[in-house]
Amino acid sequence: MSQEKNSFKPLTVHPPLVSRQLGRYRDTAGVFLIRDKETVIYVGKSKNIYKAVLRLFQKGGLLEHLDRRILKFESILSNSRLGPIETVLKMRFKPPYNYIAKCKPLTLSFYQKKQEQRIWETYLEQTRFDVPGEHQSDKKY
Repeated sequence: MSQEKNSFKPLTVHPPLVSRQLGRYRDTAGVFLIRDKETVIYVGKSKNIYKAVLRLFQKGGLLEHLDRRILKFESILSNSRLGPIETVLKMRFKPPYNYIAKCKPLTLSFYQKKQEQRIWETYLEQTRFDVPGEHQSDKKY
């Protein structure tokens, strides 16, 4: 049963980076998280992560008042649809700079609940914000 759980990999979470390293995500589609210390302040998806993040910090952008040099960026790449991944992360983190509709909670089908749970578990398994300065892939010999 544990093999069945681990066989589902809908996404790949890349290690956190600073704004100077965002250039490696030019022309790359995915979901991105912007963190201020340990708090997720924005979750977004784009066909070009680099351009989307830069637009947020330009004059007139949503996050122009923040200093992007002190923020951390986490990107999530996936072969599956990006919409459900972005939605799950927005529902779990409730970032302050994202618009979240103030309406009745969605009633999810059994399949949607299972999909949400698998996406969230995979994200938590792969994220590298839990131990600052270390990566889960690093091995100590």
